[in-house]
Amino acid sequence: MIREKTMQDQNEINIVSDKRTKVWLRGVSMSALLLISIVLIFFTIRSYYSEMDNQLFAERSSHLQEITEKVADIFDITIARSWDSVNTLEQFLSTEGTQAQTEDELMRLLKDMSRFRTDQDNIFMLLDNDFRYYASDGNKGYWRELPMIIENQSTTQELITTLPYQNSSFTYLCFLKQLPEKLALEATGKSITYVMLAVDIHSINDGFSVNTFESRGYTYIVNRDGRALFVPNGVDSRFKAYNIAKALEDEKFIHGGTAKDFRASLKNLESAVMEFRSDETNYFVSCHSVGGEGWNTLMLVPTSVLGEGANHMLGSTRRFFIFLGILLILDFSCLVFYLTDNRNRKLMEQKEESNRVLKEAAEEARSANKAKSEFLSHMSHDIRTPINGIMGMTEIALKNVSDAARVEDCLGKISNSSQHLLSLINDVLDMSRIESGKVTVNSAPMNMIAATDECASIIGGQLLNRNVEFIREFDDFAHPDLIGDELHLRQILINILGNSVKFTPDGGKIYFRVEEIGCTGGKAHFRFEIEDTGIGMKPEYIRHIWEPFSQEDGGNRTNYKGTGLGMAITKQFVDMMDGTITVESRLNEGSKFVIDLGFDIDQNAKHTAETSEKKELHLEGMRIMLVEDNEINMEIAQFMLEDVGISVTCVENGKLAVEMFQNSEAESFDVILMDIMMPVMNGLDAARSIRSLDRPDAKTIPIIAMTANAYDDDVRNTREAGMNGHLSKPIDTALLYRTLDELYHRPKAE
Repeated sequence: MIREKTMQDQNEINIVSDKRTKVWLRGVSMSALLLISIVLIFFTIRSYYSEMDNQLFAERSSHLQEITEKVADIFDITIARSWDSVNTLEQFLSTEGTQAQTEDELMRLLKDMSRFRTDQDNIFMLLDNDFRYYASDGNKGYWRELPMIIENQSTTQELITTLPYQNSSFTYLCFLKQLPEKLALEATGKSITYVMLAVDIHSINDGFSVNTFESRGYTYIVNRDGRALFVPNGVDSRFKAYNIAKALEDEKFIHGGTAKDFRASLKNLESAVMEFRSDETNYFVSCHSVGGEGWNTLMLVPTSVLGEGANHMLGSTRRFFIFLGILLILDFSCLVFYLTDNRNRKLMEQKEESNRVLKEAAEEARSANKAKSEFLSHMSHDIRTPINGIMGMTEIALKNVSDAARVEDCLGKISNSSQHLLSLINDVLDMSRIESGKVTVNSAPMNMIAATDECASIIGGQLLNRNVEFIREFDDFAHPDLIGDELHLRQILINILGNSVKFTPDGGKIYFRVEEIGCTGGKAHFRFEIEDTGIGMKPEYIRHIWEPFSQEDGGNRTNYKGTGLGMAITKQFVDMMDGTITVESRLNEGSKFVIDLGFDIDQNAKHTAETSEKKELHLEGMRIMLVEDNEINMEIAQFMLEDVGISVTCVENGKLAVEMFQNSEAESFDVILMDIMMPVMNGLDAARSIRSLDRPDAKTIPIIAMTANAYDDDVRNTREAGMNGHLSKPIDTALLYRTLDELYHRPKAE
């Protein structure tokens, strides 16, 4: 009995022990499973977050590198313009310097030379053989650092360096050039050996500012070793160091490489973008080579500024995955510890909601990418189509040179394709300028009769080979002479009329109506109606007609090509001119556009009787200097001019043009056609140099800009440089001949 009790107790003890062991094993198993789940979730989240972080770094790096390259281009332009000023100074000195025999005469000469400065903060200097300087700001002295700097250069003909001036805190970027022949100052026994331009390095600070970063990014110019040649204003004291690369050595680099790698990039003039951490703040640092002097552009931007939206998205993603990980752990725990089905159901619903939100966000991102891809695809198609036509027709013409009719047909199609390609490019450039705020409304005398007649003539020319009736219904304007923006008015009307031409099939009609509907407060109000019997538009598309890149879906894309920007540009111009535009359209019936615009009445207009006869041009025997650096453009222009009996002298750049004009007899040329963007000396500087020459015809000879720079500010720059006219490329032959005739036969007193 006792033995049986003992055995029973032992069995109970064994059972309890087994239960405890099972409970312990179960606890260990659940703990191990829970720990493994947590570890797996942690590494999954970490791997995903790391991949996303790397992707964001790559995108930010690309963006920052592009901006750094743009800033480097700005500094390259500053260097090129400065050398142009030094060359102009040298040229002026070679012609006028012999008049200076004393220091006072030399200082007066410098004062005359200062008119060549493009920036009043810049200083022209002359250095004699003892390195004494004579400056255009009236100062004279001895620059102790220059002899040592020149001796350390491999060449002493030209160099760029940075030096403090007049023992002040201002640092100057110095462009120094040795004169090929010394200029002797006989009264002093000295001779001028160098010319120099000193540019206040902080005066170019605005050119390096990056508005994208809300003035929280810093731009430096450093040499190969990281020594700062230019330190931006307002920079944080941590980064206001003599050597920027050395200042970053102790920082923790987290993306793109190490501090040693960054120094190597500076030394080798390589582009690089890296991210580092300093005082609990992350920064991006980017470098790109600039100029030919062994310098680098260096940009320093807080990571929080460079893509705040991306940072917010990354933080939200991190929080979401932490939240999702917690949900998964809770879900697993609930399964292990047999929680209720209701609890499991709620957790699953939360997970499904999170997945739905993620899917919606992903779908929105895919839609945005699809819209961008469709636009790029359309632009690629629309640009390649006329290029293919040009290349194909050129090849056909080359293979049929002896067939005059076939060649003429090919040339006509090449011309049409070229005009279409130009219109595509103009639309994209116009929209870019509108969005950047560079387009302004001009106020100049205009005539409504002439403006509308010109639009009608252009459209009539497009319909010469079409069976489309073009009906003009113009009012007898009470106030035809106005003050307004004729260029943008013509662009508005031609954009809409051009669409009517494209979308109206043969057998249809286009109505062009213009009437003066009232006059109040010195303003005349006009209504322009353009109506066609074309293919029309769907009601759902009309709501999007003014949006950029919008094009109606359907089968018309092959027949009616474009950027989808024409109507957006038209609406922007109408809004800028304080007008209104409306549209009515029915599919397969036609469209009607109505534009209302007001113009100031020109009270000072000269009312002269105008003859309707076409003016006969007389250009034979004219002598023209053609200044053009592009061989193809020169050949085209030379053919246009010589085809009407004009004698042409070709010159490759602005400096040669100035020298040829200076060395020629007076009245050797009747007109100068001048390109703007040229090497050695650009067209604006060349025009200024010619106007400054001491000979009568230098002030009176007509100088016409012939350039691809075709915007309003470009025209203004040519006028300020002393030019008499502006012709934009591609050159309109008729306009070229008419402009030459007007300037050639004008009274000499003008």
